[in-house]
Parts: sequence; structure tokens; C-alpha cells
Amino acid sequence: MKTETASLEGGTPVAPSVLLSNAPRISEGKEYDLYNYIADSRPFRDTYRRNLASQGRMSVAKAEQIEALSPADRATIALANENFIRVLPLMQHRHPISDGDCWHGVCWTNSSNNKQVLFAFRELTHSLSGSATVVDISEGPGKEVVFEAVGCFVAKPMRTYVITTG
Repeated sequence: MKTETASLEGGTPVAPSVLLSNAPRISEGKEYDLYNYIADSRPFRDTYRRNLASQGRMSVAKAEQIEALSPADRATIALANENFIRVLPLMQHRHPISDGDCWHGVCWTNSSNNKQVLFAFRELTHSLSGSATVVDISEGPGKEVVFEAVGCFVAKPMRTYVITTG
């Protein structure tokens, strides 16, 4: 079995997981790097959420890495998992919202209904084709915020929205 390697300066081959463990904050704003993120270092709550928004997979090698997180960070990660599982059936076609290679969010659509899922990483104005019912599910079940929008709405940073058009 062949193991992929990369090189640090000087040409020394190392495993990709070693490179990741040496990265202070991996790819913030460049989620295309995160599809198979191996958390050999402390997982950051916002990076974890951004990774889920891109349908990436994150492997945590040691339980101590999760246990070392603050209770607030663990709660944020748990809520991100809960929200992801809730919207996963709607996530079929990915549409990155970016400025060059820096992602501001990800919008998911599907072929079977008129729903979209928007993961906003930064404040952004999301365009709509007409009117829509927007549900901010970011705080979890029972804490949704529902509003109507016409033409566009301003999405807040690090929020997840389910949008029903028509």
C-alpha cells in the first residue's frame, strides 16, 4: 500500500497528517482543503463547522483532543453536528459563496424540492429568486427563528439557514 507524502522545506518527505498537525489554523476560508481533514492537533470549533458545511470528513485521532476543549467549544461542535444531521437530506448540489478562493459560505440545493441550505461563515447578502421563508436553525430544535424575505436577506456569520422558495 502506498502512503501519500508531502515535503517540508528542504525536501524531507512527511505524511499529510504531520503537515496538518503543524498548521496553526488550517484553511480558514479555503474549505476545499478540508475534505479529509485529520485533526492531529486541537480541532477548532469554527473550522469543524465549516468542514461540515462542505460535507467534509474530520477524523479526530485521540479522545483527549475533544476532552481538552472547553465546555463551550464542545457544545458548539455538538450543535454543529446536530444541525448538519438535520439538513443533510437537503444537501445535494453545492454552491460555494466566495470571493476568489476565500469562502464566505456554502449554499446547498437539491433537485427534488424548492429548499436550500445556507451555511454562512461571514455576514453576506443571500439573493433569492422571489419570496422565501427562511428558518435560522443555528441554535437547535425549538429555538428556530423564522422570517419571510423577498429578493434577498442578510445572513449572519456562523449561522445555518433552511430556505424554502416559492
